[in-house]
Amino acid sequence: MLIMAASASRSAAQTDGVVADMSSHKPLRDVIIITDRGARVTTDYRGHFSLGGSYESATIMRKGYMKRNMTAAEMRRDTIFLIPDINTLQGVEIVAPSDGRVALKKSIESEMKALPKVPKSGWSFDFGSLFDHSKRRVSKKERARQKQILDNY
Repeated sequence: MLIMAASASRSAAQTDGVVADMSSHKPLRDVIIITDRGARVTTDYRGHFSLGGSYESATIMRKGYMKRNMTAAEMRRDTIFLIPDINTLQGVEIVAPSDGRVALKKSIESEMKALPKVPKSGWSFDFGSLFDHSKRRVSKKERARQKQILDNY
């Protein structure tokens, strides 16, 4: 009975868990966990940590991820996810030169000149289509062979 009471009080003070990336769900190594009492723990290569002692809150942080503050009750989860830190630009202004429309028009005209011209007669012949087997009709013998392969699959 005394052993059960000792193990119950020990498990209440011991917090085990895994820290993982929220987007990929992969465990994170070298995550630093600091409690409000000053205890400091780092996760291993499997993202596992073991935190002993009593504390009210903990801060979880790693470079490239947002810092997370959690209470002792929240730390009892088996997996804690960290959100990747995304760097964003706040104010971006793009300025085009004053002759931007003229340059755009010249660019479009030069691209149009580079396109191949369609023959004016309504009839044309593509020599390359003679060797293109993607549009040919499949023979009766080949269809029977394909059907046999699919039936045996």
